[in-house]
Amino acid sequence: MKSPKPMQGLATELRESLDETGKLAVGLQLFTLVDAAGRSERSRASFEIFMRRLGQPEMGTAIMREMRGEESDVPAGELPFEKLIFGGNEADVVLPPAAGAQEFRLYRAGDLILLRNTGATPLWVRGKSLGTGAFMRVRERQELVIPGWLMTYDDLRFFLDVRKMDSMPGLYLQSGDEGLVAERTRALEESNVELRR
Repeated sequence: MKSPKPMQGLATELRESLDETGKLAVGLQLFTLVDAAGRSERSRASFEIFMRRLGQPEMGTAIMREMRGEESDVPAGELPFEKLIFGGNEADVVLPPAAGAQEFRLYRAGDLILLRNTGATPLWVRGKSLGTGAFMRVRERQELVIPGWLMTYDDLRFFLDVRKMDSMPGLYLQSGDEGLVAERTRALEESNVELRR
């Protein structure tokens, strides 16, 4: 902030120093700033120019289309970033009935995980309200609270990993003092049951 660099110089510098994943992460984060600035055409044009100077105009176009809702028919595997939809019955991950109209999307590029609220009601992440259309970078030790479910950073990353591997992992049920508990790993006891889809 004390010594700002011109955007074109910064883009050229990053073009030489970042790999493809790093450029994608910068593009996703930059779009969240453009979106927070009011979604003006001037801001979007600046974003597209920056991505061109970064040497990734296709990434910039894919990010813009996804965030405008124009990529709904494109399979997640064809996007340059990972995407996972949480919501109703048609979502990749179905939320509990108590979640009602809540829906959100996760985007991942390298170590960057962004959460975007696409539902009709706010989401609660680390005690803060995230309004419809808003973005938030998800970090370790953060929790997402929706009615009927508390999800940690590790849970969200787990769902993204499952999507990336394109395989359905087993869950293990174990009977305990509090009833049945579902876990992602087998306990040492022999009394747990593996569930597979």
